[in-house]
Amino acid sequence: DPHARSRTQDTLRAIARESGVTMLLSTHDLDEAARVCDQVVVLHRGRVTLDAPTSGPAVAGGALAEAYRRATRED
Repeated sequence: DPHARSRTQDTLRAIARESGVTMLLSTHDLDEAARVCDQVVVLHRGRVTLDAPTSGPAVAGGALAEAYRRATRED
């Protein structure tokens, strides 16, 4: 249910903002991560390959999917 999901995300953001606690969200939904989180960390094969604020240029404006592809690229 998209409405319930949106309300849950709003609630999580409000709790984190009002209480000052850090929350960990584990998701494969990059859009959700960009909407809910202040910081995004991508793990690939057990290593951190991206650690960036969601407001930064690596992630903002829909760039998270591209940042993810770069961070997990197999050369």
